[in-house]
Amino acid sequence: MKKLFKELLQELTLVLKGKTLDTLITPLIFILTLNLFDLNTAIITSVVGYPLLFLILVTSYIYGIYRLRKLKGPGIDEFIQKKEPPFRGQTRGF
Repeated sequence: MKKLFKELLQELTLVLKGKTLDTLITPLIFILTLNLFDLNTAIITSVVGYPLLFLILVTSYIYGIYRLRKLKGPGIDEFIQKKEPPFRGQTRGF
């Protein structure tokens, strides 16, 4: 168990160097669920299950849309057609 925890901490330090939202949240939740699994608390493990997964997916989708709009780059169709700025941006999909 201690070896697994050390490996998780090493991976977490590598993730912290990347400093992205999606890669930072996933290992933290995994460590949290690993610790809570040992405690065997049913309420917390049920909250950390599907509701938290749904929250992470929605949050990462909203954050991804925000980042796409902030970058102000071309959408896929504009990139393929090699249009010049100002770009309309990605309006559909992620």
